[in-house]
Amino acid sequence: MSVVIKNGWRMKWMASLAAFCFFSAWAVEAAPADRIVVGLALDLSGPGAAAGREARNALLLEMGRINRRGVAGGRIFLLTLDTKGRPGAAATAVRSLVRKHKAVAVIGPVEYYAAIAAAKAAQEERVPLFSLAAPEEILVPARRWVFSTAIPAGLSVRAILGHLKSRGIKRAAMLGSSLGYGTEGREQITALAPDFGVSILLNESFRPGEHNFLPFLKRASLRGVGAFVHWARGGSRLDLVRARAALNLEIPLYLS
Repeated sequence: MSVVIKNGWRMKWMASLAAFCFFSAWAVEAAPADRIVVGLALDLSGPGAAAGREARNALLLEMGRINRRGVAGGRIFLLTLDTKGRPGAAATAVRSLVRKHKAVAVIGPVEYYAAIAAAKAAQEERVPLFSLAAPEEILVPARRWVFSTAIPAGLSVRAILGHLKSRGIKRAAMLGSSLGYGTEGREQITALAPDFGVSILLNESFRPGEHNFLPFLKRASLRGVGAFVHWARGGSRLDLVRARAALNLEIPLYLS
């Protein structure tokens, strides 16, 4: 029987958690004002646009709920700037939200490298940033102004490798996106696999928009792997599941 494990939260839940953490704090103590501006630095265009829009919708829903309940000092107002999934645009968005729009905190971005750039800008501006991505670089060492609602890749990789070890699986194949999120996952599993007695026989990447994973699965199965690990967001997960079913493979598939 195959096993599918999903590590990480859907973007709307991460966004809701970020909103809960921030809004709850302001419900206790907020500066007197008619309007409390919270900035959203989200990927509304570019590779992470789908996740960015999902996060925005979740945050708007949470804002309405919080405002109906009441917030000390005024009402929450969300102001969104598009990072386009680009590091430079993400840093600019954080600075603009703080300097021009007087945001008291920023939520986002979704994209890996954009989150790193946004974190650096938040540190410089001394404004709380609730990132929806969790690059190790923004979490270690801990930064005073940077927080994340996502699960770090290292933690997820350890969970997967621990499960492989518990099932006696010693050989696996890794497929990750060529974007920052996938690259970090591939690097983490390469670094940590030996500690769990697991050999990564294939560690490959795929480009955004690529959907045919049949060749990868065929190569991996011929190598005799005991599990597939997929590290990416979006529709590629479903594409890989369908390809596995098309080949009638019973090899376990782990989805990040």
